Amino acid sequence: DCITPHLSFHPAGVTLTGGEYKLYKSGKMTEKAGSITWINKGEVEAIHGYLWDEDTGTSLSGYSDNTVYKDRDTALKACSTSNTCSGVTKEGQGVYRCNTGTTHKLDSARTSWIQKTSVVTHQKTLFSVLPGYTLDKLDKTVQASEAAAAAACIKKDDCTGFVKKGGKYHIALGWAVFSDEESISYIRNDLKLAYVSYSMYLNQYYWQVPGRNGHSALIPLL
Repeated sequence: DCITPHLSFHPAGVTLTGGEYKLYKSGKMTEKAGSITWINKGEVEAIHGYLWDEDTGTSLSGYSDNTVYKDRDTALKACSTSNTCSGVTKEGQGVYRCNTGTTHKLDSARTSWIQKTSVVTHQKTLFSVLPGYTLDKLDKTVQASEAAAAAACIKKDDCTGFVKKGGKYHIALGWAVFSDEESISYIRNDLKLAYVSYSMYLNQYYWQVPGRNGHSALIPLL
């Protein structure tokens, strides 16, 4: 069982080493053999083909264009099609700007959104898109298209996603992700799939998990 402690700070992450869990203020990761780290990614929304990391009371630096947008969705859409935009900041009522900065900076009067993983949606199921990676335990059956592979995956509770390689699609049943320049992985977001730069969704929060399986008991620590 997990007991929620009284904390004097908002934890940025949790690390499991040798059976012990430790909370950290910093969200910066360093490699350590045998450890698993969960990083709190805050509120995340899927819109306009990407996951967006929302953080109230922060702003982003630099402007990617000179346009002042009147609403959030218009600004996020513009950012999603820009080669220089990394996120959006709400600077005031009806004032949204596209930014080049990639780090939330404290600003109590503002809210910012950082562009994260590219996503696709099939049958109301979200899949994160990771070019250059493959999943393990691929099913031998070839699926004809992205939509067919997604449909086949959704039908199986133990399906973790699907992989495109050489124009062919295969659903995956494994938890591990491996580098493969010829492949594109579509990772099913409603499972606890773990990868060093993949954000896992639990209890309305996304977590980065460099390990295999998640521990939902850690979430109440927030």
